[in-house]
Amino acid sequence: MIQIGGKIYELIHENRNGWNADAFKDRYSEVLERYDFIIGDWGYSQLRLKGFFRDNHMKATKDSAYSGMSDYINEYCNFGCPYFVLEKTGTIKKSTDDEEAGEEQDAALKQDTYVQEKMDAEDEQDAAAASLADAVLAGAAAAARESAAAGRGSARNAEDSQQQPARQQGHRGGRDQHRRSYRPNGKKPIKSSANKDVAAASEQAAVHAQPSQKPRDRDKNKEHHKEQGSRQS
Repeated sequence: MIQIGGKIYELIHENRNGWNADAFKDRYSEVLERYDFIIGDWGYSQLRLKGFFRDNHMKATKDSAYSGMSDYINEYCNFGCPYFVLEKTGTIKKSTDDEEAGEEQDAALKQDTYVQEKMDAEDEQDAAAASLADAVLAGAAAAARESAAAGRGSARNAEDSQQQPARQQGHRGGRDQHRRSYRPNGKKPIKSSANKDVAAASEQAAVHAQPSQKPRDRDKNKEHHKEQGSRQS
């Protein structure tokens, strides 16, 4: 009879001295408590445990029923390996004192778990709040940088828009002056208004000068005729 985990087991089969109490206790876990049978097989010096239900158990299946244990041994265990089979025969009843002590331990454990979970939740909330604050500050800084960049771009665009009409006007004036002073087909450039005024003044001076020269020409002619007459006489 073997007592472990509040359960009582009995060795019902052993092959090639497969039973080892110390190895069984080391490999045993609470998962096996719900099964009615436990088989332990050896392979490469390692003990493996597997549970099976009674055939009439409500949770029994083809692979987990006691009647399918022989298939498990033939298919999943090493050929001729040592193994053993245990049957659960009962449950160890705890005394009243032990039950109360166990309940107190459970209550204390639950309380500690609750306190720990609460502290973990508060830590997570603080971390989330800190992360949110950092994200808000980072977003505000990014927005400020974008706003400053947008302001500089607007100022630059406004300055360019103010300078552009002046440049266009200067280019347009130069083109108009060039058009007024230039004629196609190889003709001479058009004179400016100042040159026209100078030419007009020169023409007027020439016109006024012509009458003053005519009497002189007449006197010269008269003297010439007199000289010819005296020579002929």
